[in-house]
Amino acid sequence: MSEPLKVLLVDDDEDDLFLTQEALAEAPGEYEVETATSVARALRRAESVQDNVYIVDYRLGAESGLDFIRRASDLGREGPFILLTGQGEAGTDTEALRAGASDYLAKAELTPQSLDRSIRYAVERQSLLIRVRDARKLETVGVLAAGIAHEYNNLLTAILGSIDLARSSIGRDPNATSRHLSTIETAAKEAAGMTHRLLAFAGRARLDSHPLLLHDLIEASIAVAHELVGESFPIEISGVWQAAVDGDGSLVANAIGGILASAHEAAPLIVPTLVTQIRDLDVDDLKTFREARRVDPGTFVVLTITNHGDVLSPLFIEQSFEPFYSTKFLGRELGLAAAHATVRSHGGAMRLEARDGGGAVTTIALPTREDPQPPAAGSR
Repeated sequence: MSEPLKVLLVDDDEDDLFLTQEALAEAPGEYEVETATSVARALRRAESVQDNVYIVDYRLGAESGLDFIRRASDLGREGPFILLTGQGEAGTDTEALRAGASDYLAKAELTPQSLDRSIRYAVERQSLLIRVRDARKLETVGVLAAGIAHEYNNLLTAILGSIDLARSSIGRDPNATSRHLSTIETAAKEAAGMTHRLLAFAGRARLDSHPLLLHDLIEASIAVAHELVGESFPIEISGVWQAAVDGDGSLVANAIGGILASAHEAAPLIVPTLVTQIRDLDVDDLKTFREARRVDPGTFVVLTITNHGDVLSPLFIEQSFEPFYSTKFLGRELGLAAAHATVRSHGGAMRLEARDGGGAVTTIALPTREDPQPPAAGSR
């Protein structure tokens, strides 16, 4: 016999709370119910207890059930969450699903049977999503391991080959020996850089954080892009220059430079654009970015990179954030996955959108420093 499902019922109306408890008591399933009459109390329980299901009222005083769902998700609680509302308000169901709710029920239509059905559906759906996610994680780990092995194998081949050549030239051709040692040094530095980026991707890197003037950061990013492609190419740059962020210059320049290089490769005959802005982003603005729930609203340097390549599908956009994913011959190591991890580790947010008519728009938002020094204006 299976154990009863643990249900946390969150509602600040005592009458509604009682009626929902009664519906659960009369439902076909077996439930162990706990209650909370505010978001704060519900979050205190969520911090210490993993419930099987969360049934949350839409209106909870100054806060809402959606606030609880978002903040409980930040605590690592995956739900499932079922949102209850006293009125069938237009758009609430869509808003609920975007916030992470599994289902949405109007209280006026609540019966023991409908509530039981909603809980069973939500639990089964959540179980399926977890299995799919775990399978995707295993697949990603496999791709990641294969990609890293390939990259490091190339570097080791260069190092070992140069060691043999350097050994054979010792004593008879000092210049050749010096060239081979330089090749070894370059490959070793590339391996160290890749290790640093890999640790950053995993959230384990020690960031060398310092003030980064936007002008200098863009110059460094352009240099990275040109190095990745193996040649210089034009980039149309516009916007503000007098701004600064805090961060690891090498990681951030690699993230932006990789996106610029990919933009050029997507449409080599059309100049990619980079627009820089200073913008105040609130909670609603941040909702449009990828996994930005933990990013605090504030003032950001916003960089928008536009390429003019092929028409992109939603599946392509999702796959673009997988390690080593690329439709081009030139892969970008961890690609957008590493760029996204770098931006998140700097307190920022990122999004990728399909562009009408073809191509993509990549937006990066990084928190600004409050005391930027005015750099010289310019473009490349």
